[in-house]
Amino acid sequence: MGTTPTPTPPIKEEGSSDSEGEVEERTEGAKSSALLVISANELLEKIEREEEEDNEQEKNTDSDSTHHNEGLRKALDQFEEAISLDSTNLDAYLGKAYVMGLLEDFDGGSSTLQRAEVLSPDDPRVSEMISALQEMRNGKDEEEDDEEDDEEEEEENESKESNAAEGNIPMLVRNGTMTKNFYRVLRVVFEHFDEDCDGCWNDKEVGKFYETVNGESIDHSTLKFLRDHFQTNKKGNLTMVGFFEFYLSQTAGSAEETWNDLQKLGFNQKLEEVDDRYRKLDLSAKKGK
Repeated sequence: MGTTPTPTPPIKEEGSSDSEGEVEERTEGAKSSALLVISANELLEKIEREEEEDNEQEKNTDSDSTHHNEGLRKALDQFEEAISLDSTNLDAYLGKAYVMGLLEDFDGGSSTLQRAEVLSPDDPRVSEMISALQEMRNGKDEEEDDEEDDEEEEEENESKESNAAEGNIPMLVRNGTMTKNFYRVLRVVFEHFDEDCDGCWNDKEVGKFYETVNGESIDHSTLKFLRDHFQTNKKGNLTMVGFFEFYLSQTAGSAEETWNDLQKLGFNQKLEEVDDRYRKLDLSAKKGK
């Protein structure tokens, strides 16, 4: 929470021409003002101790927060009353600005410190409190930015989950079916790795594809998984339909993984080729094979 302002004794004015009664009244006001500052600072110290205990016990409920703010407002009232009793009490201004910062009334705190600066421009505590208040404001701004980022991320995740539940994944899947562009890309990729042009991938061809997107050799358990779950021919070789089935399944589970694969395969976020690794294929001719 920080260090609360330390009160200083009231300064006796010199050269005053006020009557004895007025001087006595002002002196009593200064004493009462100083006592209120002490009381307010003790309350702040108590709030700080309770907050530390709650943090240690990982206890942070709404009722605790309400109690905390009520204590701060009570301290604020005491500082304000202290100022009303003695308008020259610098400690009361510093304390009021500090509490306003804790209550996130940064503009009010700044206004209070402007009065304190006029009252005592050379007192280093004024500049220290100005810096402390600015740090509080910066911390609040960063906290709000983090909350906005979290909200945006949550909304984005909810949107992705909603799209996935409806069978929609932008650019890739619509109503549970691959988009035309995604189909086109997968077909280009499949025919690129189909070195013997027989319309299927043998283990060697699957292995080359797997190494391209994963950076390591394929193992027997992965090959078996592909054969068991996606369409193969009588020889157990993965067909183009099986390849499509695999990517439809993977994309439904993790669109991000599919996009990572596509990037390694040479396609951007618009499903456009970014290099010339793919040979030009006459797809219409291959249909007749």
